[in-house]
Amino acid sequence: MSLGYNSISDVGALGGLTGLTTLYLRGNSISDISVLSGLTGLTDLGLAENLISDINVLSGLTGLTNLGLEGNSIIDISALSGLTSLARLSLAWNSIIDIAVLSGLTNLRWDLSWGQQRHP
Repeated sequence: MSLGYNSISDVGALGGLTGLTTLYLRGNSISDISVLSGLTGLTDLGLAENLISDINVLSGLTGLTNLGLEGNSIIDISALSGLTSLARLSLAWNSIIDIAVLSGLTNLRWDLSWGQQRHP
């Protein structure tokens, strides 16, 4: 499901869509992603260019293989340390402090390009 660039701020309605495997929400106004905790079938999740700072809910989405979080307000990525299925991870345009928490994710190809720069 692709819902990018739609001025969405509340994703509560997605909570019942437990069969989703792909969800793209790029370029909205989303800050609270807690409803995604029930979408355990997700393998591809795109949350780029939103207002997200807390990603702790993602720790339970262990089937994720592709995760895009670029252009948010994320500092702490420790919630991602147990996502051992991740193959692709994009974290550009955030304010991440410590990437050492990802050292055990051996399948991971990650993108931290632009490092500390903020998204324009």
